[in-house]
Amino acid sequence: MNAAHHATWPTSPASMTDPDANQAAKKDYKGLLLQGTIADDYVYATLLSKHLIPFGYERLHMVALPIYQENNILHLVTTETDFLNRGDADTWDSWFQTASEIWDRLKKSKTTFFQQLNHHNKITLQKPQSAYKVLYAASGKNLASCVLDTSKLSLVIYGRTTQGFIADHKTYWYDTASQEEAHYLCALLNSDVINKAIKGYQSQGTFGQRDIHRTPFEACTIPMFDSTNSDHLALAQESIKAHEDLAFIQQSKPLKGGVVALRNLARKQATAQLKAIEILTARVVG
Repeated sequence: MNAAHHATWPTSPASMTDPDANQAAKKDYKGLLLQGTIADDYVYATLLSKHLIPFGYERLHMVALPIYQENNILHLVTTETDFLNRGDADTWDSWFQTASEIWDRLKKSKTTFFQQLNHHNKITLQKPQSAYKVLYAASGKNLASCVLDTSKLSLVIYGRTTQGFIADHKTYWYDTASQEEAHYLCALLNSDVINKAIKGYQSQGTFGQRDIHRTPFEACTIPMFDSTNSDHLALAQESIKAHEDLAFIQQSKPLKGGVVALRNLARKQATAQLKAIEILTARVVG
């Protein structure tokens, strides 16, 4: 469902599937590119896990989702009648109906396209306008986490202003109004202490450990953030500094390389912060 804005009409809702999404698609979905009209209400920003690196990210993507917001609460739109009632018949006809038909043709389960998209309410439970979002990749050999500050984040993707940020299904997320709490958790999730602790919980693939999911919270007792705890505040400050340093490097010279190379580069850039984080994490987690 990743969508790229059509370069010919910089102010129009005409869109097409992002080629980057096609590269990562499973075999049955390779080459299935959508083209059509998407009204602004259904356009959001997201971060794919392959572009998430410790203390930052490489790039954001635009995603089309059959949801709309009211008072920062998300509502799923699932039928032609729902879209017609909202005055968005073109969005249904040219995009979501086609996506639903493709899913029905290729699916290997009984779930509908819309049920699968919002499985366990994984989309509608999110808050696109939350101030700080802590993200970490659901899979990979090593943990990688970053904080998105939505007040400073440009959510204009491919020339279109999005309705906010929605976490991708390959990332885990936590929302908070506190900058310190967000960076405290991010520092812990990037620490080698917790990264080593999850190894016994990860499934094994051809190239070693591959899944992370909820293992950081199963392998470790991570205390809730305490704004009066000096170690918690120190962890937050180290993460903030690491984010700032990586952003500066990225602005002066765009990051290049695959996800493993970029994550190694990010860790190298944050060497000083990570050393301090290790000491603090050992005291906080035990």
